[in-house]
Amino acid sequence: VAQAESSQNITASRYGNSCPTAGSCKITITAQNNSTQIDTSRLQPFASLPTGTSLVGTGATSTYQSNTWVNGTYTISGSTYQYNRGASPDGPYDNFNINFSIADPDSVVFSGSSKTADSKIRYGKLFIPNVYGSELLPLAVPVEAKYWNGTSYVRNQQDSCTTLPASSIAMGNYRNNLAACETQLAYTSGSGALVNGIAKNLRLTKPGVGNSGSVDLTVNLTNASGSTCNSASASAATAASIPWFGTNPASRATFGIYKTPIIYMRENF
Repeated sequence: VAQAESSQNITASRYGNSCPTAGSCKITITAQNNSTQIDTSRLQPFASLPTGTSLVGTGATSTYQSNTWVNGTYTISGSTYQYNRGASPDGPYDNFNINFSIADPDSVVFSGSSKTADSKIRYGKLFIPNVYGSELLPLAVPVEAKYWNGTSYVRNQQDSCTTLPASSIAMGNYRNNLAACETQLAYTSGSGALVNGIAKNLRLTKPGVGNSGSVDLTVNLTNASGSTCNSASASAATAASIPWFGTNPASRATFGIYKTPIIYMRENF
């Protein structure tokens, strides 16, 4: 809540009703990292902002602005906001905050804090590598949360809260001698919670002799799609409901190929 008050701390209920010049009595909302302005248009939900608030500008120059006050008060409903994912990686923002400023003909400024407390914003993705091994042994399938550090994606070691159910990983496109549910996907312990950015106990069971081949794994981040094998019978894959990771990650698990025991080989002629 932003409230106009007199020097006696009494609400100026007529504030904003008759500003003397165009653009005065204007409140501006800006998304920042430290004090550097970033793309405010990605701040949501817009519906929580009062009627009369509009988006001005685009990209890193965008702000929300309003000249509409109700009895000297500008009230934002709700206390939780999200900063939407952009089309391309950006950040990291270690000191993200929402700043409020006022354009007033009498040079009035905020008497209290004009910004929210800092928080960390990351552009992340969920990653599952291609894996391979013997059809006679279980196959580990690591799940990793990563974020863009300004140059590349690195493990987000601060993520110990994301949970990926095994049922949210669709299995399909079986190839060669591997058929549906000859290998089954499950955690050896726990329910798929990441610890320091990684879950290491997801396994595909060994398909057995004669069942070499591959299967494609696709994580349903937002919507349920496809089927999976968490037991001997196929079932509908569920949604993980973690849309902030962006595009569904996919990988391939292959049984029947092995790591070479040779570190270095040289031929002499």
